[in-house]
Amino acid sequence: MAYCFLCGEKIGFFDPDFYVGKQSICSDCNKVIRTNIDDVIEECKSKEEIESKRIQIIKDFERKYSNDKLALIINHINNICNLYYKDKPNENTNLKCPNNVSVFQKEIDSHMLTTGYDFHGYKIDEYKGLVSGECVIGTGIMAELFSDFSDLTGSKSKMFSDKMKEIKQAAVNEMIEDSIKIGGNAIIGISYDHVTFSGKNMIGISVNGTSVVIQKNSN
Repeated sequence: MAYCFLCGEKIGFFDPDFYVGKQSICSDCNKVIRTNIDDVIEECKSKEEIESKRIQIIKDFERKYSNDKLALIINHINNICNLYYKDKPNENTNLKCPNNVSVFQKEIDSHMLTTGYDFHGYKIDEYKGLVSGECVIGTGIMAELFSDFSDLTGSKSKMFSDKMKEIKQAAVNEMIEDSIKIGGNAIIGISYDHVTFSGKNMIGISVNGTSVVIQKNSN
């Protein structure tokens, strides 16, 4: 029997699976997370508004949770902000990416990834360990409506597939951040899994791999 990481209540055997990061949460806490984080950030119209909401959301949750739970929630907040930040306009051209959003962006961009187990022209010096990333978000009512329509017509739902691409990248970024934190500069053996979600209200991706240290061959 699993217990909710946030409130400590038992999660029923037949209850839907919800997660914040890698921790299971109950449906009531998931509703709090969606209503006060995911839905709020999704509705932001600019980068400035995202950053303002991010700061306010963190302050609100600081009053409710202990440090260990708060750290997990802040990581979730930053992942959601990062998911929507790149697509929003700038009201202030001098605004830089908010603190803690894509903290490792330079390292993320240079991190080498493969579903295989080596890189041509490189050798593996050290295996750092398993790393993973997850992202679960609400699909939004418009995406659901378009998906239902496409189900009827047999066509592809672009809005739904775009959502999947966004959360896939967010999960990959989280995995890379894990790799960077333990000293890796590349990830091998990458695999993807769909995270269980309830109906069409939530979609999610889990990605796993092995963090390694690589360097170019000398010859």
